Amino acid sequence: MKKQVAPPSDLVELSRALGDPDLAILSEGNVSCRADGDACWIKASGASLATLSETEVVRVRSEPIMRLLDAASNDENIAECLHNAKIDDARPTRASIEATMHAALLELDGVSWVGHTHPAAINAITCSLRFGELLAGRIFPEEVVVLGPASLLIEYADPGVPLGIAVRDGAREYVKRYRQPPRAIYLKNHGFIAAGSSARDVLNITLMAVKSAKVRTAAAMLGGLSFMSDEDVRRMGARADVEYRKKIMVEREISK
Repeated sequence: MKKQVAPPSDLVELSRALGDPDLAILSEGNVSCRADGDACWIKASGASLATLSETEVVRVRSEPIMRLLDAASNDENIAECLHNAKIDDARPTRASIEATMHAALLELDGVSWVGHTHPAAINAITCSLRFGELLAGRIFPEEVVVLGPASLLIEYADPGVPLGIAVRDGAREYVKRYRQPPRAIYLKNHGFIAAGSSARDVLNITLMAVKSAKVRTAAAMLGGLSFMSDEDVRRMGARADVEYRKKIMVEREISK
């Protein structure tokens, strides 16, 4: 019998960290990371982030999933595709239907880890009538450092192929504009995605986005948001000390 390959321990640790009740409950959310070759690891459908085990992580080939997006396939096709894309057939679990949006992000240079959550503080904004208004621009320097120069906002799309297409197209347009992948992605009426270079990076992005959501909601109640200028954002993003801090934060282990 062929020995099964174990998923990275950092992926399980990231999942459990993102399984904090303030970030995701029950089987909400999912995590993924690149694997060797044309493959990625992703949380199994129905598994809980908070209690994820190695057996609840699935390794799949990315190319068949990306073809689903090109063909705008239906939900019946995605179930069959996710089954056929599995590399370790002995595993009884099936990859999350949101593997489509994970595969779309993991194809980007600079993105090797992805975390999707439904934080209450963020959903209060993504489910509001002021979705675009409250998430526009940057309002404090640490947002620029951790979340990037701007957020990517995605209009509502059903989980599965429609959401995968929306995230893929939005991310590609973002890269064309900013010359880097999006780090903070907000899904209208749904939740949040952090796209980073390490497990710690994804956790940092998520935590900063939650803080940002709380500040934005409070500021909106106190008369409105005061946005940083484009020049302030560019200057902050280009600072040498910021690049050094980013490196330290990204390399730090989840448990520290």
